[in-house]
Amino acid sequence: MRLPLLMIVSLTSAGFAASQSNDRLDLSGEWRLALDAGDTGLSAGPSTWRFDDVISLPNTLTLAGKGEVLKSEPRLNKETLANLHQRFSHGGPAWYQRDLDVPSGWAGKDINFEI
Repeated sequence: MRLPLLMIVSLTSAGFAASQSNDRLDLSGEWRLALDAGDTGLSAGPSTWRFDDVISLPNTLTLAGKGEVLKSEPRLNKETLANLHQRFSHGGPAWYQRDLDVPSGWAGKDINFEI
C-alpha cells in the first residue's frame, strides 16, 4: 500500500530508523522540501504548500545548501571569528514530504512514527 507521508518539522535535522526490518522502515533518502520562511504553512493549510525542492535525509538544511545564501564575504579576523555564521540560513518551519510503501503485513495495525 502506498501512502503519502507528510513530516512537519521546524528543526533542521531528524533521526531515522537505521535499518529496514519487519517492524521498521528506513526513512533516509530523498524527500520533497518546502521552506516556509513566512511561517504561514499551518494557518494556510497543507494544500497550499509548494514542495518545489528536494533534500536527501538525514541531513541539515545548511549542509544541503538550502535556505538563504550568506551574502557577505567575511574576512578572517578576530571579530568575524567571534560571530561565525552558516553559509546558508533559514528561519521558520521546513516541510518534508515523501511517499512510502507500507508493508502489507502492517494492515490493520497501529503505526508509530518516531523521529
